[in-house]
Amino acid sequence: MTFGSIKTGRLTSLESGHYPQVQSGLDASKTVSPGVGDTYYATETGKIYTCFISGTWTLTSSVSVERYSNHLGTVDNIMSTSVFGNGTASTSSHQMDLSSGVGLASFASYKTNIGINPDTDYFVFNAKAQNIVNGATGIRWSMVGLMLEEVTDNGVYFMQDETNAWTVRTIWVTENKTTSIPALVNGDRLTIIGQKNRCVFLVNGLVVAVHVAQVSAFTFYPFFVVRDNVAEATVARQISCDYIDIEVMK
Repeated sequence: MTFGSIKTGRLTSLESGHYPQVQSGLDASKTVSPGVGDTYYATETGKIYTCFISGTWTLTSSVSVERYSNHLGTVDNIMSTSVFGNGTASTSSHQMDLSSGVGLASFASYKTNIGINPDTDYFVFNAKAQNIVNGATGIRWSMVGLMLEEVTDNGVYFMQDETNAWTVRTIWVTENKTTSIPALVNGDRLTIIGQKNRCVFLVNGLVVAVHVAQVSAFTFYPFFVVRDNVAEATVARQISCDYIDIEVMK
């Protein structure tokens, strides 16, 4: 048995394969190769970093935070909806219900008006999905995450395609990363953690994919979207947003 110790300013504790370290000092002085479980407190900025993935710091706490949240399912000063064709966006109880409609190329979206730049921002996106309806025929997509706009594929998001399969995707310019994940069910909580050149996807707090990507010059917006790209849908694709929360740490 090996016991933890305190040495050279670092606290070590029992952990298989690695002794997580708690360190402090100037922000610029943190190690460039942290191990999983390491934590660093930047004394001059008040920022706290934690290593969840070997070799990468994630900013987990900052005294300077922008946070936007909506649990009412209504349009307000930061939330808006957009519809095209037979798409619909309507509130029921405390959620926003989106439907692609049938018979026309259509979309419906529910988004924040707060832009996030993955090139410069550490961010955490959280959302809760409800009322997932697969729909039938046509090229039907549901997308939840950060996107450039409703009708492009650029962004970082969870996606259900026309075969009803779910994936997570990181797409912009030359980047095109896709990872299959288990099908989402009503009530699942979806999380995307942005680490500048890395995006971590979680479902109900469990990591389902990590995408290492080049940084993007685009500003993305948090979205819920349903789309039917051709006039073939006989049963509408649907999804409801029960909750959106965005935290950007500066």
